[in-house]
Amino acid sequence: MIPLRIAHRGASGVAPENTLAAFRRALEMNVDLIETDIRATSDGEIALLHDESVNRTTNGEGPLREWTLERLRTLDAGSWKGPEFAGETVPTLEEALSVTRDRAVLLIEVKEPKLEDRLLDVLDRTDSMNQVVVQSFDVEIVRKLSEKEPKLSYGLLLSNPPEGDANSPEGAASVLQAIRECGAQFGGLSGRMITPLLVSHLKRYAVPVWVWTLNEPDHFRTAIQAGVAGIISDYPERVTADLIP
Repeated sequence: MIPLRIAHRGASGVAPENTLAAFRRALEMNVDLIETDIRATSDGEIALLHDESVNRTTNGEGPLREWTLERLRTLDAGSWKGPEFAGETVPTLEEALSVTRDRAVLLIEVKEPKLEDRLLDVLDRTDSMNQVVVQSFDVEIVRKLSEKEPKLSYGLLLSNPPEGDANSPEGAASVLQAIRECGAQFGGLSGRMITPLLVSHLKRYAVPVWVWTLNEPDHFRTAIQAGVAGIISDYPERVTADLIP
């Protein structure tokens, strides 16, 4: 069975990341989920941006926390990817939810602390609890959210096992423990962590693995053979049934 196809920051291989254009491209690819990143503006709005600053993906400069939403909307977040995307803006979470609603699940990565209550307020106000999955590298963020809203599904992102290595029983046990202790239901694991031993150990305890960020067919095949449940990719359209052995 083909893993879940998860568009990394939208279809970011062909459109500017974390923009509505990238989300619409991903929807055209019939992906299962669209991954995105959230941060707060200076006036407390939730915007979609991976980096702490707006420098890399807009024509502005400075940390997002110094920009109000009104000022943020004046920035061009698309031209860096190509002239056809000129005028794309940094979206809000609410705007993203309106685009993806009932078409793909939004996989929200919480990039900074103190967003928990604001995130849950947006999801509640827009009746979107059944439209999203939430993940973070920050154990405390996952723990706080899972305690506040246990109905949501959560993932813990990891770049390396907390202990040992990914091909050892010690490493696999430490990954499972970290996921369980913070109240997460799945592991969002770096591609370099994926081994059959690790994935099978987590599956034994009903903990699926979603791997990030793979873009090449050989890497897809390795992950599929290991038994991952989802693949996060800049090119989700490349994850096809003919990769299954």
